[in-house]
Order: sequence, then C-alpha cells, then structure tokens
Amino acid sequence: NEEYEILYVPLEQEILVDHVMKSIPLHDVLRLVVLENIQQAAKLSIEGVLAFCVVDDSGSVSYYGRR
Repeated sequence: NEEYEILYVPLEQEILVDHVMKSIPLHDVLRLVVLENIQQAAKLSIEGVLAFCVVDDSGSVSYYGRR
C-alpha cells in the first residue's frame, strides 16, 4: 500500500518545478522524478524523492538514488 508520485522535470524548468513542489505538502508519498539528464538533479531540492530516472532515446531507463 505505497503511493508513488511521478514528476517530470523538463530542461531549464528546474527552478520553477522546485518552487511549485515546495508549496505542495508532502503526504506519505514517494516521488520518482523523471529528468532529461541527471545533471538536473543537482538543481532540485524536492522532498520525498525516492529516485531520479533518465529515459534515453531507445527507451532504456537509468535510475539514480537520492543523494
């Protein structure tokens, strides 16, 4: 009975998404954040992130744990 929230962060929208997510209360939900590239993760401070992931052009998914 776990609840997951999937969040996509487009390139150059990290500050906006980070700001919006800070205004949303965290309720026992684990967040999976989909990025264009892993370098975006350093620009985010979203609470409750279980992992970041990047999907390449072939559809392969790479997961990165929260640092």
